[in-house]
Amino acid sequence: WVVAHQWNSNKYYSWKITPSGIGVPSISTIGDIITYGEAGQTFEVAGQIKISGDGQRLAITHSKKGKIELYDFDIETGLLSNMRTDTFPSDSLKSPYGLAFSPDNSKLYVTYSYYLTVNQLFQYSTNSSTSEEFTLSRQVAANTNGQLATIETGPDGILYIGNANSTNGPYLSQVNKPDSSAANCEFVAQGASLSPGCSCQFDLQNSPSFYTKISPSNLIAEDTVQSCGNEEVAIGTPYDDENLNWSTGATDPEIIVSQDGMYYLTYSNDACNILVEDSVYLAVFPAVSLGEDTGLCTGQEITLNGPQSDLTYEWSDGSSSNSLLISTPGSYWLTISNAICTLSDTIEIADYAFHSLVKIPNVFSPNGDGNNDFFEAGNSSLENYRMLIYNRWGNEVFSSDDPFLFWDGTTKMNPAAEGVYFFICSAINECSGESILKKGTVNLLR
Repeated sequence: WVVAHQWNSNKYYSWKITPSGIGVPSISTIGDIITYGEAGQTFEVAGQIKISGDGQRLAITHSKKGKIELYDFDIETGLLSNMRTDTFPSDSLKSPYGLAFSPDNSKLYVTYSYYLTVNQLFQYSTNSSTSEEFTLSRQVAANTNGQLATIETGPDGILYIGNANSTNGPYLSQVNKPDSSAANCEFVAQGASLSPGCSCQFDLQNSPSFYTKISPSNLIAEDTVQSCGNEEVAIGTPYDDENLNWSTGATDPEIIVSQDGMYYLTYSNDACNILVEDSVYLAVFPAVSLGEDTGLCTGQEITLNGPQSDLTYEWSDGSSSNSLLISTPGSYWLTISNAICTLSDTIEIADYAFHSLVKIPNVFSPNGDGNNDFFEAGNSSLENYRMLIYNRWGNEVFSSDDPFLFWDGTTKMNPAAEGVYFFICSAINECSGESILKKGTVNLLR
């Protein structure tokens, strides 16, 4: 974007530059009308205008008005909004002049001169949402004898400041750590040395501020992402660029992952000699599973185990260890949690000593009414289960090795006739190891 303020108006013109050329300007009518000052003075039109590197803010100084304006900038439309101001007493010899955003875009630096005797560098917070907050965020980053002028950001991330007189000698002043607080930004009055015999009068070259949008500190916002159990989560970067490459092989800004581990993202641009690498760790909160429902024989014990991790445990009996010893049948649950996730599981423990006895009905009615529709004989506590059913002529009509596969009263997919059928059921009692063999008849009614 190229942005300019029209003289003798309060209009900002924004032109978007694309490979196709220069677009039609977007016009924002906002802020003060800027014209010549009193008695032909030109201080009112003097100052500097900058867009932040992330394209989210625009700032401008009006020297004669003693005013600094900070706007939100829409990088899609080029329009300005939400003006915040800080105003000083209007005087041609007391004025803000140069400005620049910090490389991380969180701070705004402004040079200020007061009758050529008090020369200061101010630091503001760009996160201010109102003029009051903007003014209150002002901090003095430096006091110097030399009159500070315009500010430009070097490719090394250092802010370089022109001097309006020779007090600071043949040097540019500079801010070595502009992303830091005002007290720790490291202002140097006599910074970059100029060539012998050279001096700086007010302004550095009025060149565009070029920024690389992607840096190692902000390629991925989070260092660690938490997922609960086996759920999939999205990790990504706010930058949509064709030069992105994830360690998974994906090239989109966002990827969907579920496996615990480190994920790496690389941004490379050979034309600009840029290579940025960043990473994020996916910490998977362990899924809780107490296993399949089971049972206990008389005198038997089972230990239920939760996942081994630094978590908070809560069992159905109120205990808080990562395991629970079970000696009686019943329903048991475990809840595990941390600051982000809470997961639970329940297991049913049957009484095998009771269920191991094979109880076989002598009548059933497979008529589809939901009552006694199946000939049921098995249960989970039986091993080596086998059920055979014959009609009165000795023909096999049903067989099963699955204790939970019951006869539905059909043979060869057709309803079996009413009458008496003969069965042979064999199994092993899981608790005692005793072999079970039962023979008998069952009456099929419809």
